[in-house]
Amino acid sequence: MPFVDQDVAAQLEGVWILELVNYAETLKRLDLSPSAATESIGEGVCVYTSPDLPVNRAAGMGLHSPVTAGQMQEIERFFADRDMPAQFDLCPLADPSLLELAAERGYHVVRFLDVLSMDLPSQDSLPALPLGVEIRTIRR
Repeated sequence: MPFVDQDVAAQLEGVWILELVNYAETLKRLDLSPSAATESIGEGVCVYTSPDLPVNRAAGMGLHSPVTAGQMQEIERFFADRDMPAQFDLCPLADPSLLELAAERGYHVVRFLDVLSMDLPSQDSLPALPLGVEIRTIRR
């Protein structure tokens, strides 16, 4: 099975960014978190929802280019303006500059999140599906 490459990692990160942004925008639109905010920085995004929710983070940084000290300062400012410590989702395939800058600034790894994938057999070789279950092919 092939290892995930930079392009697939960037696609997965893009989906995660969309989820984070949509979550924050929905909370704001429904007036469940009027202070929810998002901001694009470099090729990533910062998301703030509220101090009580675990969705306050920067994601998508360093997947296509190095991260700069200026971008790190912008991220830190975004969260400092909301009295929150900056947190990052760090893709293992991100440019090493992100990890280097994060370490220089005193950040450390809290946990790893993994996405696993595998090739699926064709629909023809699968057993009959229960009523109401549908399998669809998703195109990239």
